[in-house]
Amino acid sequence: LGYFSPQWQDVVANNENSKYKDWFYINKFPAVDKPLRELDGRDLNYETFGRTAMMPKINTENPEVIEYLLKVAEYWSGEMNIDAWRLDVCNEVDHVFWRKFREKVLSVNPDTYILGEVWHDGLPWLMGDQFDSVMNYRLSEAIKEYFCTNEINAEQFK
Repeated sequence: LGYFSPQWQDVVANNENSKYKDWFYINKFPAVDKPLRELDGRDLNYETFGRTAMMPKINTENPEVIEYLLKVAEYWSGEMNIDAWRLDVCNEVDHVFWRKFREKVLSVNPDTYILGEVWHDGLPWLMGDQFDSVMNYRLSEAIKEYFCTNEINAEQFK
């Protein structure tokens, strides 16, 4: 559900009268008060993923949003036989949603593999009820610094 999704465009056009206004985190209306090319991720009337104006933050606590996203996941898992998911910026979505997501995709294909992008400690997502694994950027950075650039020594690599 990016900037050009029908749901967000309905919010842009209809503001507080949009049936989708609760699908996103809007701080004030109008949600968008200038042309797209002038939007700056640091000064918006709505929350975003990664301060990117093109990615309005989705309210994954809203039951309609949950239902919509789970239907999308079910479609891709079933109709398109997707058997693995990489979920970027997953730490900005609540754990309750990810538990429902896992339940849905595993109900379609029990062999589905779920990988989350987490830039910090990924343990909360690895309790068996959300993801199968997460990115380990701290380890990959240490490997690069030790083996490729020699920025750290063996003791620091531990």
